[in-house]
Amino acid sequence: KTMKREIVDKLADDQTKIWYAQENPKRPGSGSRDRYESYKHATTVGEALQMGSYKADLKHDFNRGFLHLEELDTRPASASQVAEQQPSDD
Repeated sequence: KTMKREIVDKLADDQTKIWYAQENPKRPGSGSRDRYESYKHATTVGEALQMGSYKADLKHDFNRGFLHLEELDTRPASASQVAEQQPSDD
């Protein structure tokens, strides 16, 4: 599968683990901003939909970098994770 097809499949799977940027990037006063506030704490696609996200929101938010798939997590490693990966001098 192409990466794009794989992402589309994951966004269609209610069990896919996700995380959202917590700072709301939507235009103040817009319906999409209100919806984002209601679903930004979701941890799965299904939960986001139950909390008020539209399927179109999932694609839009992913394409804009507001929604992230856990399996494709590109967040920088924390300092503790980096330290664990470094070889020790012992």
